[in-house]
Amino acid sequence: MTFTQLEIFALIAELKSFTATAEKLGISQSAVSHALKSLEQQWGINLISRTQSDIELTTTGQQLLTHVKELLSISHTLEKEVAAIHGLNEGTLHIGSFRASSSIFRRY
Repeated sequence: MTFTQLEIFALIAELKSFTATAEKLGISQSAVSHALKSLEQQWGINLISRTQSDIELTTTGQQLLTHVKELLSISHTLEKEVAAIHGLNEGTLHIGSFRASSSIFRRY
């Protein structure tokens, strides 16, 4: 089990699409499918029920998804803490501007 496999599983569960998951992660659809299949084989369970038109979590998949999300959240928190230790703080920067001051362009 890898964090990448867990992230892929959680994203498939959220987006209900292998294609959308692949696009969001910037990887191929076959890589998404392979990662999930490897995780299912390693655990010996089916996490997702696939039909022609729909993707649904199995009962077991629903149970495990909660724990997977907890693990991913803890992993993200650890990464942020380590980055902060190295002085790489993460956050959101909001920049406000009035239209006139942001659109003035002068050539000299």
